[in-house]
Amino acid sequence: MPSRSPLARPGRRLSVAPRVHLGGRFMPLLLIAAFLTLLAASPAGAHDGADAVLARPAALAADAPLVAVSGTVIDLVVEDRISNKTLRYVALRLDDGQSIALVGSGLEDLPTGARAEAIGRSAGDTLFVTDTHPLPDSRAPSAQVKQAPTTTQVEGTLTIVHADDFARGHGRYDLVVIGDDGHATPMKVAVIPDSVRRGMRVIASGSKAADGFSLDTSTITIVAMPAPTFDPVATAPTTNNVLVMPIRFTDTANEPFTPTQINTEFQTNVGPYYQEVSYGLQLLNITVACLPPASAGNCAANTSPGGWLKGLDSVTKLPIGTPASCNFTAIGQAADTAATQAGYNLANYKNRYYVMPSNNACGWAGLAYIGFPYQAWSNAVNALWVYGHELGHNFTLWHAGSLYCPGQVIGGSCSVNEYGDPFDVMGNVRTMHFNSMQKSVLNWIPATSVKTQSSGTATYTLSPIESPGQATYAVKIPASASRTYWIEFRQPIGFDAALSGLPNLGAQVRVSFPFDYPCTNCGGDDTEFLDMTPATANNFSDGTLLAGQSYTDSSNGITISAISASATALTVQVTVPGGAATTTTLASAPNPSTVGANVTFTTTVTGTNPTGTVAFKDGGASIAACSAVALVGSGNSRTAACTTNTLTAGVHSIVATYSGDAANATSSSAALSQTVNGATSTTGIGSSLTPSTAGTSVTFTATVSGTAPTGTVNFKDGATSIAGCAAAALTGSGNIRTATCATSSLSVATHSISAVYSGDATNNGSTSTTLSQVVNKATSTTALSSSANPSVTGANVTFTASVTGSNPTGSVNFTDGGSSLAGCAAVALTGSGNTRSAQCSTSALTAATHSIVANYSGDASNTASASSALSQVVNSSGGSVNVALAANGGVASASSTYVAPGYAFPVAAVNNGDRAGLNWGNGGGWNDATADAFPDWVQINFNGTQTINQVIVYTLQDNYANPVDPPATLTFTQYGVTDFQVQGWNGAAWVTLGAVSGNNLVKRTVSFAAFSTNRIRINITAALASYSRITEIEAWTPGSMPPGTTLASSLNPARVNQVVSFTATVTGISPTGSVAFTRNGSAIAGCTAVALSGSGNSRTAQSTTSFAATGTYSIDGEQDVALEANPVAADAVGVLAGEQRLQRAGERSIIG
Repeated sequence: MPSRSPLARPGRRLSVAPRVHLGGRFMPLLLIAAFLTLLAASPAGAHDGADAVLARPAALAADAPLVAVSGTVIDLVVEDRISNKTLRYVALRLDDGQSIALVGSGLEDLPTGARAEAIGRSAGDTLFVTDTHPLPDSRAPSAQVKQAPTTTQVEGTLTIVHADDFARGHGRYDLVVIGDDGHATPMKVAVIPDSVRRGMRVIASGSKAADGFSLDTSTITIVAMPAPTFDPVATAPTTNNVLVMPIRFTDTANEPFTPTQINTEFQTNVGPYYQEVSYGLQLLNITVACLPPASAGNCAANTSPGGWLKGLDSVTKLPIGTPASCNFTAIGQAADTAATQAGYNLANYKNRYYVMPSNNACGWAGLAYIGFPYQAWSNAVNALWVYGHELGHNFTLWHAGSLYCPGQVIGGSCSVNEYGDPFDVMGNVRTMHFNSMQKSVLNWIPATSVKTQSSGTATYTLSPIESPGQATYAVKIPASASRTYWIEFRQPIGFDAALSGLPNLGAQVRVSFPFDYPCTNCGGDDTEFLDMTPATANNFSDGTLLAGQSYTDSSNGITISAISASATALTVQVTVPGGAATTTTLASAPNPSTVGANVTFTTTVTGTNPTGTVAFKDGGASIAACSAVALVGSGNSRTAACTTNTLTAGVHSIVATYSGDAANATSSSAALSQTVNGATSTTGIGSSLTPSTAGTSVTFTATVSGTAPTGTVNFKDGATSIAGCAAAALTGSGNIRTATCATSSLSVATHSISAVYSGDATNNGSTSTTLSQVVNKATSTTALSSSANPSVTGANVTFTASVTGSNPTGSVNFTDGGSSLAGCAAVALTGSGNTRSAQCSTSALTAATHSIVANYSGDASNTASASSALSQVVNSSGGSVNVALAANGGVASASSTYVAPGYAFPVAAVNNGDRAGLNWGNGGGWNDATADAFPDWVQINFNGTQTINQVIVYTLQDNYANPVDPPATLTFTQYGVTDFQVQGWNGAAWVTLGAVSGNNLVKRTVSFAAFSTNRIRINITAALASYSRITEIEAWTPGSMPPGTTLASSLNPARVNQVVSFTATVTGISPTGSVAFTRNGSAIAGCTAVALSGSGNSRTAQSTTSFAATGTYSIDGEQDVALEANPVAADAVGVLAGEQRLQRAGERSIIG
């Protein structure tokens, strides 16, 4: 709290403005009285900037009491690049967190962050400083205020948002930067500066505030002044599309009313209110988002059971909780995201209104931007007095207050009630008409209906402000720089019906901004209502100046008298000190005129030898170089002329206002309607491709010739706009500019394409001639694949046809040798996009090679097409298949591959069918690239999921220069792989199916239980000569008649040196080849390659030998066969191991 000062009156404390918590920090309410206005403008002029309320209060009288406050010095620097000036605004942040602005000399010596005491006279949140003293900072370090580092910059358009705390009777406003991407950043500032204006291009620098969404602003850099077109008052009549969004969040306890109740309030009260008070010049086309029955396509997924939009995160599009610290920007963004997801195009709505459930963190009932970007919020209130009020802010209005001066109308010690006007919705008493000053600002009443009385005595007849189409609504009296009277007449009509119970046959009198008695600690007023019956204290409802009564402003010599009144008219007489009355007339030549051509306005002022100047205005705005044209001529009638070529196409309301002089009063002409015709434009059209094909993008280019044409072009196909091309913007420079439309949605036909230029303020619209765009069918292609090729009889095979075209539809006929496969004569395409598929599954194919073709039927946009013939090999069932073979769809990859100039060790060599490794070093096999670094691996992906029970690994032979097709007994000593695992993929991890260590066989067979997988891996952990080397890998499926070998002995047990015959029986499909016989792992002499004999599917080979010692011997017969009758099962092998026992002579025979 402020410290006591010996200069202050005993017991008196400094009166400091109340604070409202916004976004996690207390902000000073530096409002109407905060600063001195830079522009002494009329009320309408104030609304041109819409922020003339950024004003400093006038300095207090010298006898006002002195007070002292202490705190920490904070500041705001405004760098104005337009005027090349830098301003520093200084304030004290008091120990309770509140702030007070400092005004006076010597403040530049106060360093930011220092502790200081300031002595002066207070006015609201401002202290007019007479003296300052530095103070030691005795607080704990944690409580000391440190200047936050500048870490963040935002650039964009400066706007003002206004919060209405009706319950406590005051509002506040804050500065917001709207970035080019639409993102809003509220600013927290030490002082709201008087050097900024809405619509300025600014860069705000500072650090991110503790609330996470505001900017603790240390510097505001003014980059550009507001554009002339910023926030213009709409030319009446106009209709605003308004999207009302009831928005709730995941933590919302309840929805206080239904969307239907909201819609009822808007449709029966809000819309009709604006239609009535604007005389039909401002209409509202109101849409309540997702109102049952919802018209938008995705409302059900984005609303609660009660019909309120679910607040969504703008990135994840998922529901979120209520944004903390009443982050109104995040609340609006969550609603915008939900509405967009529900199917609404926000660009179609000028005004967006967010209806919230109760949010106690906000401290306001309603909040709205003053004008741009035309957004408003309400907090758990569904009523016109909030909706109508906040939309009034969107229309750039501030508040309608009242001035209370005990015992008199105006003068002495007065106080202002920010919302005190009982006859205006911009107050907070009744939902009644905007007053005449506000209607004049919004162009709802013409300039000619407001009579300005600057001098002399005149009598006026006023019509009720509720009645449309009347000649005179108000009298405006500029009494002084800070006092302008507005006189109007009200009757109990329409939304003003409540006047029926109040005194109404008389004049209502208000003063407009700037004020003698500004509203301190509040959110800003346009007008202050004056109580013409001050004897009834604090009762403004009877404040009308009734017929027969007069009011005199003695300080300015002005008298206002209500002469007579009826239900349809009020007669008032106004006396203002000054010269004789004058008349001003206006003429133009030529009329109509053309854009860019000169037109001259000539005004004639009649008075008593009038002098001075004439201001020529177009719709209330001064015409360039014509704001003060001197009168010329002599006598009592003199003229002034204004020549301009800057008027845009359209009808302009031109008024000439004479300034007056010492002997003559000011006067204005009647409005002159100047018609300006646009320049003639021409539009041509061309196509990037004609004829084109369906689904292919074609670009149409419109070329518009005119006078620097702007605007848009509507590309039409016949009478219908092409999707996405209804408003293609013109680009380029000069008098010839272009717009383009790219589309791939034209159907097969001949289309009549035209381009319609919209015109702009300078150019008339125009339409091109018609262009004939021929669109032919797209050429389709069809590809065919098989799920298993070769396959076996009885097994299911799926053929997939992939058709590529322009979003193809229709069906595919699968044929085998020209005849349709059963059930596959017309299989519909499925999928999306330009490539779609159809499938045919069959298990009826016979053992043979089948010629399969997929025939696409075509459709309205695509030609028919047929695939190339696919040769489907179907083998008799029962044969084992090497599914690793590349010819069977196997694809090999490896952990690494050795690369050296002049050599080739491709991994593709391990499944090409060459087991010997012919041409080693030149494509004969695979060699890894990591010497002495293990493991290495080779992986083979199958053509789909396969069931296997045997894998054979072939490694490099010692005599690799002259290799042989390795038999099962061939060993190596130099280059082979010694340790490895055979692994299969189970869908989530590799599973070891078999492991080998200490291997010395060139051909190593690993058998295991049947396992289904779509890939295998040989994981090598050791090998000779530093590298892993593999010539071939085979993976075999089990069959119903697998190639296999059985082994029988002619004599078992046998005796030493007794001849024993071993017979190997090989079963398969007409097997050929040889059998290798081994004893305890060593070859039996003369039996390493015994050829099979016999015929049919079972054939034999024999080995004869004897044994020199007793014991038990392990006899192996390993078959190496070529099954010529079944190529799929070629190279299958079978191994059988048996025991042979021998006895000494005389021993009993033991059956082994």
